[in-house]
Amino acid sequence: MNKKSENSFFPILINLQKLSLLIVGGGTLALEKTKLILNNHPDSAIKIIAEEIHEDILSMQIEFPSLMIEAKTYESSDLCGMDCVINTCSDEGLNLRIDRDTREQKILLHTFNQQESSGFQFMPVFPERPKSSISKQRIWIYSFSIPAIKFSRVDLPEP
Repeated sequence: MNKKSENSFFPILINLQKLSLLIVGGGTLALEKTKLILNNHPDSAIKIIAEEIHEDILSMQIEFPSLMIEAKTYESSDLCGMDCVINTCSDEGLNLRIDRDTREQKILLHTFNQQESSGFQFMPVFPERPKSSISKQRIWIYSFSIPAIKFSRVDLPEP
């Protein structure tokens, strides 16, 4: 069974409270990833580097003191002490540089819409449902298709 899979990713869960994350880019996508992480792990150590920072990211520093923000251009020295990098930039030249730098330093990288250079992918996170008795609880089954991350929901009849 030496069959090579088209999807080389293996689903794992990571304890973000033990990792240092760098997000390169300060736009809407960076805001989305930052919210996703901090809403699920409020104490996560996140550093955001970008020349321009979305105002909603800046306002998040009040609620999340572990969020560090630097308005500057990316340099390879920014990777020092980082465990994971989330690249939200659209600049192809910068993306190639970040890819090269993270590979050299053996740091996990996620680049938006570039599975071939990403060492990890984000899975959809669903809000926790309120607990209720099983007889009243609706059961949902989600099916996922990666890398497109398409999903569908199937409602099962109540027991």
